[in-house]
Amino acid sequence: MALQVWAAHHSDRGDRADNEDCAVVSDDAHLLAVADGMGGQRGGQVASRLSTEAALSGLAQLLQCENDQRIFEQQQQIFQDANSRLLDAAQRDLELLGMGTTLTLAFIRAQKLYLAHVGDSRLYLWRNRQCQQLSRDHTRARDLIESGALSEQQVARSLQRNVLTRYIGTVQRIEPEFGVHTIAPNDRLLLCSDGLYNCLSLEAITDALGTGTQPSAIAENLVRQARAEGGQNLDNITALVALLGA
Repeated sequence: MALQVWAAHHSDRGDRADNEDCAVVSDDAHLLAVADGMGGQRGGQVASRLSTEAALSGLAQLLQCENDQRIFEQQQQIFQDANSRLLDAAQRDLELLGMGTTLTLAFIRAQKLYLAHVGDSRLYLWRNRQCQQLSRDHTRARDLIESGALSEQQVARSLQRNVLTRYIGTVQRIEPEFGVHTIAPNDRLLLCSDGLYNCLSLEAITDALGTGTQPSAIAENLVRQARAEGGQNLDNITALVALLGA
């Protein structure tokens, strides 16, 4: 049974001069993506835009894939295409050298959610008033926590918390993290940049995702709450919300 998807996104530049986040939803809302660019104001904007454009460009091929393995292979190709677009753009314009971006990509088919992801943007699944992070942060801080070298509290004060271990915009082969999850009517999804979850607790995100029936209003509310709670020197804040139905 194919699920219906209703999705919308909202973004705020926070206290930055420009917004280097980018979010996209395909026409049928079965492909969702959020990217958080880096590498200077112009470079970050270009990087996130090019990567999400690559995601939309790969949708037609995703729809033709006949099994899980082929979907993952096509998602891999999307990430390679995004990386090539960034490297090519930087060769044409030296001001863009060093730009990069995260990319969190969700593809919905029937009752499955296919995740492909690099960086520290996140994908959450909300179900029955509980919220679970499906993506893993590709940061040096997360590696240190998982190795036992640092605690969550120590990482919060560490300069390592924002150092990415995987991103788009590198001469190395891109290695996205893949996942497939069963989804159902009444589930809700959130794709967001770190500007959102750095300002809001998981409890606050869970409550906000469960309030309302319009994805646009929920996304706007999440961003508004993050801006209110975040204090000074806010990063760009982006939320993409999807509601699933029969």
